[in-house]
Amino acid sequence: MSKREVLLKMGLPVLILLIGLALTIVMLKTRQTPHAEEQAFAGPLVEVRTVKSESWPVNVRASGTVQARYHSDVTPQVSGRIAWISPKMVSGERFSQGELLFRIEAVDYQLALERARASLAAADLEQLKIAGQAEIARQEWQQLKPQESADVNPLVLFEPQLTSAKAGMAAARAGVRQAELDLARTELRAPFNCYVSEEQVGLGQYLRAGTRYAILTGTDTFEVVVPLPLEELSWLQIPGPGKLTQGSPATIQLQLSGHSSTWQGKVVRRLGDIDPRTRMASVIVAIDNPLGEGSSVHAQLAPGMFVDVLLHGNPIEQVIALPRSTLRDSDTLWLVDSDNRLQIRKVEIARRERDVVLIAAGLNDGERVVVTGLSGAADGMLLRPRATEAGL
Repeated sequence: MSKREVLLKMGLPVLILLIGLALTIVMLKTRQTPHAEEQAFAGPLVEVRTVKSESWPVNVRASGTVQARYHSDVTPQVSGRIAWISPKMVSGERFSQGELLFRIEAVDYQLALERARASLAAADLEQLKIAGQAEIARQEWQQLKPQESADVNPLVLFEPQLTSAKAGMAAARAGVRQAELDLARTELRAPFNCYVSEEQVGLGQYLRAGTRYAILTGTDTFEVVVPLPLEELSWLQIPGPGKLTQGSPATIQLQLSGHSSTWQGKVVRRLGDIDPRTRMASVIVAIDNPLGEGSSVHAQLAPGMFVDVLLHGNPIEQVIALPRSTLRDSDTLWLVDSDNRLQIRKVEIARRERDVVLIAAGLNDGERVVVTGLSGAADGMLLRPRATEAGL
């Protein structure tokens, strides 16, 4: 191999390496550094709601205890043994108004009525007899002394005897009436639609007049005693003396065995006293026909039950309703202005409900309120708002 070939063989790789190195240097020097595309920071993403004032129905949530509107003691007015008793005369059974509960043996009272009627007939006969004697005496006196008829002695004309006979007649009539009442009172009937709460009677038992033997509880109307804070009373329509107002409607709910049962009622009055321990007032909610047939409820209402009550009060005009979660620090809202910047603003609150807060002042129609959380919130902070649905 010639010297030229040897040099060429050894120098060619070096030459190629040098050429590559030169090209790399040229490329590095001539390459343009790409400029990162600058993007302006639009702020954290928040959900906003555009507000509008409206009339808002106030709902007062409370709870209370059911009680019966009417109770009656079964107390006979005459004495005697029970001759017949209804098979339903046991605790829990229901009676309709006027239905017979039990009957006291009536023979003695029937005999007493017959004696009273006989006494009335005798008194009537006595009155007729004396009236006839008085008329005869008057005619005889006029025949004997016609000029002195005005000065006649009352004894001559049987006037005292006639007055006594009339009094006897009135007493005999009263005796008949009393005997009729006593006979009627041997039958004891339900004074209203009711069920038996308590009973201590049995067939053949001797009952004494004036002694209580059973307690009946009315079923036409139940009431719920609902304690309320004093400030809640102003939202309700409460009937009272001199007030021709219809009470606020109410929905009564009972949760039992996984089922929810509801009844409709209305406020009928307020109890006079304030509870000295809780400083709360109580209103009475009436439920008509609580055990009515055809009810779709899963459970029967009963006195002593504890129920939830939703009182539908007076509406508030021109307020803005927001989820309670939008409220910050009890009276502050976060708003987004036209430049998408945060405004921290205090507002006037008309009412706080369980899930809703009602804004009376400090917020205008069309403004956007932040409804989501925001870390490090500061007045003037740039935000990226996204509208959300207006439902509560």
